[in-house]
Amino acid sequence: MNAETVKEEEYLSIRDLAKNYKMTEISLKKFVEENNIVTEVIKGKNLIHVRSFDRWMASHIKNLPVSDLESIEMDEKKQMIQIHPLLSENRVIFNPPDLTKTHILKRLVTTLWESGVVKQEDLKSILNAVIERERLCSTAIMDGVAIPHPRSSMEEYIKEPVLVLAISKRGIHFESDDGKPTNLFFFICANRTDIHLKVMARLSRLLRSAKFRYELMISEDFDQVLKVFKSWEEKLGE
Repeated sequence: MNAETVKEEEYLSIRDLAKNYKMTEISLKKFVEENNIVTEVIKGKNLIHVRSFDRWMASHIKNLPVSDLESIEMDEKKQMIQIHPLLSENRVIFNPPDLTKTHILKRLVTTLWESGVVKQEDLKSILNAVIERERLCSTAIMDGVAIPHPRSSMEEYIKEPVLVLAISKRGIHFESDDGKPTNLFFFICANRTDIHLKVMARLSRLLRSAKFRYELMISEDFDQVLKVFKSWEEKLGE
């Protein structure tokens, strides 16, 4: 690679990347080494291509071991992100009537506007970003779960991270790896890439429990949903 053609902002050292993701440098270095993430020597420095790293994380985060997920969740102050504060009663949808992947994606994105999070004129741009991500590969992760999200952070449209949850007891075909209908949809929209990945990591840990998924599935109202999240997040901290 010709070093003269490299845009410096596209590549970061592990130290600077750790700052971007609000992780400790030690934990990120260990993560990069254990997962054989490619580094490139540019101008005598080992650097990581930021966009490639983002794409790798988005594609692999659901399969990472718990220890890696914990390191992603933890910020430089060694504090873990919490999911339940991102929930709101007007952003939890019970038994949506949608029958197709396109319809449920539109409903999830529209809920951002209906709940006052984004402007109506921004809905098309956000939806296009979500659909673009789905074209890479489905965000359905088996066991009746999908985590749709835009390809990049949405700082242009939102001021803080939000989560939209849809619970479909009937299930919707969402191109899951196991070919089964998807019942739980966690739509993540974050204003920063590091927060987006921390939410993804936290959700991935919670969703590995069949009991957690079941308790969400049988929830009848927002209070029950919130109770389930709070209870299980307390267990993660034990």
